[in-house]
Amino acid sequence: MQIKENSLELDLTRSQMLIWAGQKMSPLSPMYNMALSFQLFGEIEPAVFRRSFQQLIHVCDAMRTVFFTINDQPRQRVSQSFVYDMEYLDWTQKPDNRERLEEWLKHKSQHLFDLSECLFESVLIKLADEHYVWYFNQHHLITDAWGMSLQYETMSDLYQHSLTSDGPARIQLPRFSDYIQDRIKTACSPNPLRLEHWALKTKSLTDPPKLFGYQNMHSGTESERISVTVPGDMTAALKDLHKDREIRVWTVDLTIYNIFSTILLAYLYRISGQKSIAFGSPAHNRTNAQLRQTPGLFIEVFPIASSISPDQTFMDLYSQVRDETNSFLKNAEGGYSTSGLNRGVNVILNYINAVFGSFGPIEAACEWIHSGHADPGHLFRLQVHNFNADGSIVLSFDLNTQVFSEEKRREIPGQFLRLMQSFLENRKQKIGEPSLFEGPIPPLRGPESADGNRSNASVINLFQKQVQLVPKNTAVVSGSTMLTYRDLDVRSNRLAQYLIVNKTLPGDRILIHLNRSLDFIVAVWGVLKAGGTFIPVPTNYPSGRIRSIIQDAQAKLLVTSSHLSTQLQDTHTHIVNLDLEAGFIQQSKDVSPEVKISRDDLAYIMYTSGSTGLPKGVMISHRALSHYIQCSYQRYCIDDVPNMPLFTSIGFDLTITSLFMPLIGGGMITTYPEPAMGPDLAIYDVLEDNMVNMIKLTPTHLSLIRSRDLSNCQIKSIIVGGEALESNLTKEISTKLSSPVKIFNEYGPTEATVGCIVHEFKPDEGQKRGTVPIGLPISDTEVYLLDEYLNQVPSGTAGEIYLGGPGLAHGYWNQQVLTSEKFIGNPFRSDRSILYATGDLARLNEDNVLEYLGRIDMQVKVGGRRIELEEIQSRLVDHPRVTQAIVTLRTRHRDRSKQEVQFCSRCGLPSNYPGAKFDDEGVCHLCLSFTSYQQKVKAYFKTPADLKALFEYLPEHSDRSHDCIMLLSGGKDSTYALARLKDMGLRVLAFTLDNGYISEEAKANIQRVVETLEVDHIYGMTDAMNAIFVDSLQRHCNVCDGCFK
Repeated sequence: MQIKENSLELDLTRSQMLIWAGQKMSPLSPMYNMALSFQLFGEIEPAVFRRSFQQLIHVCDAMRTVFFTINDQPRQRVSQSFVYDMEYLDWTQKPDNRERLEEWLKHKSQHLFDLSECLFESVLIKLADEHYVWYFNQHHLITDAWGMSLQYETMSDLYQHSLTSDGPARIQLPRFSDYIQDRIKTACSPNPLRLEHWALKTKSLTDPPKLFGYQNMHSGTESERISVTVPGDMTAALKDLHKDREIRVWTVDLTIYNIFSTILLAYLYRISGQKSIAFGSPAHNRTNAQLRQTPGLFIEVFPIASSISPDQTFMDLYSQVRDETNSFLKNAEGGYSTSGLNRGVNVILNYINAVFGSFGPIEAACEWIHSGHADPGHLFRLQVHNFNADGSIVLSFDLNTQVFSEEKRREIPGQFLRLMQSFLENRKQKIGEPSLFEGPIPPLRGPESADGNRSNASVINLFQKQVQLVPKNTAVVSGSTMLTYRDLDVRSNRLAQYLIVNKTLPGDRILIHLNRSLDFIVAVWGVLKAGGTFIPVPTNYPSGRIRSIIQDAQAKLLVTSSHLSTQLQDTHTHIVNLDLEAGFIQQSKDVSPEVKISRDDLAYIMYTSGSTGLPKGVMISHRALSHYIQCSYQRYCIDDVPNMPLFTSIGFDLTITSLFMPLIGGGMITTYPEPAMGPDLAIYDVLEDNMVNMIKLTPTHLSLIRSRDLSNCQIKSIIVGGEALESNLTKEISTKLSSPVKIFNEYGPTEATVGCIVHEFKPDEGQKRGTVPIGLPISDTEVYLLDEYLNQVPSGTAGEIYLGGPGLAHGYWNQQVLTSEKFIGNPFRSDRSILYATGDLARLNEDNVLEYLGRIDMQVKVGGRRIELEEIQSRLVDHPRVTQAIVTLRTRHRDRSKQEVQFCSRCGLPSNYPGAKFDDEGVCHLCLSFTSYQQKVKAYFKTPADLKALFEYLPEHSDRSHDCIMLLSGGKDSTYALARLKDMGLRVLAFTLDNGYISEEAKANIQRVVETLEVDHIYGMTDAMNAIFVDSLQRHCNVCDGCFK
């Protein structure tokens, strides 16, 4: 390659500048290579072909362009002469040359161009007689897809001419450098309306969509292209939609572009959950016939944006897209793209009209070769093309390999096509209705329990087994009092017998209203042994709430103590005061009652916040309780016998773990009672005593102890539940403990028996994400992540957690309607299995573990407790002096100083209006723009007075039926103009162009106007209207000129 003297130096266009900057940021990436190979099925004269290519360089000045910098500012140099020695390879004697070709093309496409040298590569390869391959690779700085099609067509013409003539070909192409110079001139006086449009668009763009939950952090340029051909029947259906009045726009290509835009936005919504979404789309910017014949880089990327709601139909979204595309076509022009607009998008839709037909009389087939790299900001690129002009539609998905796993990259094209098929079948359906999967995908399951590893026994049987194994071991410590396993068994047996004497029957519901103490633990085991269902009610509950629970549960007994029962004497429920009746209980039999307890009998009912204003009771069976406790023991107690504190509220299902797990494994419980008044800070007493090796608590508790010295703490396992767990807090706690500690994040609603998903924290996780994942399901538990239409969401995408398995509750006590709403039949299985809809959002992250993302309803967690905002609202409205109440969450912000607002001295526009700018005299940019346009308008339009004067001198013609003709669109402006002409006493002929897109309502309005004003009216129409629209789009980038034409 030789570059001769005489050259032209120019600044870069806006699109060149963006690509140049991108290449400088990734200098070792071939991400802007545009490589094509052309299979030529005919005889080629290599010498003629090489000579023709040199002529192509001569007529295409973009190919003679190189780039350099002066004082760190990029410039381009266009040489007058550029000699290139094109390579010719004869592979006819090489074995397996077709397989060799594929590897060769892949390797060559990754060539790193030196921007200061030749920015293209061209090689001719002979594979066999009448079978050649032309490889042509260019840097994006000097071309785009349309430009390459022009080069291909020109090369074909030059080659055919050289075969038949010795003289020079009279083939010329417009110079790209002329366009650059013109663009530089127009950049000095940009269109203020377009500037305003894109400035407002930049401000309106939200964060790019988090594709499958990816956080849009810095990614590399490595990308994989997966190409699929749209099935023939779908392609035919797409093209047929151009005939549909509801869908069609001016051209088939634009109609199909709008459809693909609609499907892409719907797909991005489905895989991100984001409701405001934008993608980038290149504008071709070849706005006249000469530019359409000019090779070079013309395209610039502008955003297509939409707001999507879950209840939108495909047709609703299509209508939005159609309007957005019209705005796009009106305002997208070379020189207006900015880095700000590009930062708002990470997805590109590139609809390419370029085609590569035969090479003269020689049959040809084009292949677009992907370099394996793409712009790191474009994580997802969809390129729609038909380079071989065979009527098919090819979708090329360029997917960033750092963002999308290999499995995900294989799934995406199929999911997109399924969404397209749904659009074609029924565009009136909601965009969330169709499934992205061909069939149901298996749920996320916990590990299956090994044979014999977990018993079918109830917690009662498991406890009694420990009584037999370790009868003298300490089971419970409360202050200075200790109970052995044998002691606890005896006391709970006697209480059970006493409850039976007090007419407790299997299944009866018994409230336990006690402090955290030995008595509470004995009461729980006593109720269970009697066949009853215990309902724990904390001592700090208001008496009104306790009464509502007693009434709702239809409790048979209330087990409490005398100092707590005084306020509950009027509940009409039999009360057992343990302190007053201790003597009677002591005289009861010391044997376990012979009560038959089924695994499906209720073990306890836990009351949680309810949206009706009353708490709702969650019914947990013996099967569910035993399943959870055994799974927990197998997970948490591998190394040590658990010694745990009972220090959290008994009305909080997190406490169930501390209440049962130690006693089925020979461990010990230490109780810490509630304070008489003030906050419950028993966690400090737990640390002070330093008697436990395992603890179950909330993240709030961890926050309370983060400032404490934990260097001598004996805790070796921490189980956290109830709230989202911050990684930094967890890491800080783990480093403050001197000995290694295991920290488990346990997730589970009360309706799934305390906890059903667990994750063990690893210290390096704090660097990857803000909260600790909730992990994977426990044994025999199923997890589905579903959307609002019960479709399974793709991994990485947020979905509501649906739970299945033996840990599920039986529903809500005495609330069948709510139970049927939340506990539904499993739609993915034919058996009668049940799923619980948690109302919690989660995603399966890149490590294939679940991350908790928050609630989808009005339920919040305060201190680990579930609180329904609707319950607070209901309670407020119950007050006789409150007629209406609204409860919202408030986030406290620091006081911000109020900025002084400036107002335009002419129109009053405030300075806080988006994009508002003011001159030194306080006049806003809109008024200044109006003044500028007003001057231009005055030079073109005349006044109403001028019009009236024109008709005053109109000569009399008795044979003339009309004085004038006017265009009537039926809108407000043209109707007003028609009325003014009528007021002047003129005989008007109103003319309306029927462009094929006038609605029946508009026609009815036109008829009403002409009848009211009593003027003659005609419609004009032409079969060439669509061709006129196409010509208008190509010439002027709008369709308005088409109507006037």
